Amino acid sequence: MRKNFLLMLAGMLTASLCPLTVLAQDAIPSTLFECEYVPLDGYDSSVYGSFRVSNNGKYAVASDESGDSYAGILWERESNSITYVNDYNGEKANGVILSDVANDGMMVGAYPTTVDGSFCWLPGYKYLGKEWVNLPLPENTNMTHAYDMDYCSYAVCVSSDSRVILGEVNLYRADSTSRWEPMLWFLDENGNVTGTQTFEDQDYGNQGFMGYDMTDDGSVIVGNVTSIRGDQLPTIIQDGVMRWIDGPTLEWNGVRWADIDEETGEEHEYYWEGTIMSMDKDGNMYYYYTDGDGIQHNIVENIYTGEKTAYNELLSCGVGGMVLGNTVVASERPFDMSGLYAALNVSDDGMVIAGCGFNETYYYNYPALILLSESPIDTSIKTMKLDGININRNGNTISISGDFDRAEMFNATGMQVASSKGNLDLSGMTNGMYIIKVSKGNTTKVYKIVK
Repeated sequence: MRKNFLLMLAGMLTASLCPLTVLAQDAIPSTLFECEYVPLDGYDSSVYGSFRVSNNGKYAVASDESGDSYAGILWERESNSITYVNDYNGEKANGVILSDVANDGMMVGAYPTTVDGSFCWLPGYKYLGKEWVNLPLPENTNMTHAYDMDYCSYAVCVSSDSRVILGEVNLYRADSTSRWEPMLWFLDENGNVTGTQTFEDQDYGNQGFMGYDMTDDGSVIVGNVTSIRGDQLPTIIQDGVMRWIDGPTLEWNGVRWADIDEETGEEHEYYWEGTIMSMDKDGNMYYYYTDGDGIQHNIVENIYTGEKTAYNELLSCGVGGMVLGNTVVASERPFDMSGLYAALNVSDDGMVIAGCGFNETYYYNYPALILLSESPIDTSIKTMKLDGININRNGNTISISGDFDRAEMFNATGMQVASSKGNLDLSGMTNGMYIIKVSKGNTTKVYKIVK
């Protein structure tokens, strides 16, 4: 099914990988929250799916994919419990999709409604206890897919402030064919749609684009492009322009994306597969691709600096310098990840790690969270001295002294929000991750802070 890519991937990986258990004496205590079996419509049902957590860690959502349709699950950090979003009127065939959740509890996905007397699913958002709100679709939307939950248009993710929603919409093109394409909805403080953006001038191959994550302002969207044979190419859309990430030269030959050997001109017999799994607040993309020789490469790449780091194992999320994978925990403060077989998302404080566990008896993935008792990330700036530059934080004031030309502060999307020859003020900034660049001539030092 189209929406199950991450879950199938996690399931394949668990066949050979074991969850990480950290035995260090100073490890941060952690607990595993899982919903492997829960009552649904009066009977016990195994729950398939994975969690995605809000940036502030207060909420997480998942979709039960155990049957022919979906049921929404909302986890709340305060009570450490789940609630079923039962919008299908007691009939599992009329289920819902929950894909992501904002800091205020806005859930996005697809919901059941009736068009011309037939059930279909449309992209929308909702708050617990309130009705779904429809997200408008373009006139050239292929509505035939709306009657199949596996292929309906739906909202993929939402910004932390619930002002931007990314969707995956099947649109007719000028040649009467249709492709899955990304779409943005922009909302005001009352949840009203004030504008939309589509990206219809891109070459999305034979099946289209699948989105997985975005920056809060929607200026960067990541995911993959899929060909007719299932080849998946890790793809980024930045400021409206789509490009593929890394890999060999690719050409379209009318059948699929072909991996061409530049020296011999011959086509490799391997699929060239990959996906940008997620993106953290620092602008780091977590992706993998398989080259023409069948070798998988696992990369963390910063969208602003271009800096890349290769890992031996698949990595899918990180925050504040902490990198997470299936058996990888790159953190200065170790903790136990036993039971979480795929880490797909993490809160900004690093205390809620979302993904899925794996039932080794029945071979399916179920939503699971690792909950830490304290943050593994040091989010404060310590007094430090680098090449004669001193930087210190006192509340919302960042003081910088020493021999330097300028200090600039950027938000998570790469937009400059302040510059100074001395102090920087955080008091008017929204909460989140910021980058401070202190420059002297052609030399630059970079510091990360979290408000």
